[in-house]
Amino acid sequence: MTHNLLIAGYYGFGNTGDEAILTALLAELRALRPDLDFTVVCDDAEGTARRYNVAAVYWKDLPAVLAAAERADLILLG
Repeated sequence: MTHNLLIAGYYGFGNTGDEAILTALLAELRALRPDLDFTVVCDDAEGTARRYNVAAVYWKDLPAVLAAAERADLILLG
């Protein structure tokens, strides 16, 4: 069974530190739980989706963010 995790933070803005955090977070979670699907709330949805192999939504697209939150089994903010 696949579970959906929504991750929201300061991602997709080109900040090296935040991108490193997201890289490490995804790597660790994928290693622990390969059944997880991820959606990341970010500034550059297309680039984030491509770079991290995740679904992504633009942080100012509130209907998309809300829809992603409703689909999520768990939401991680930070």
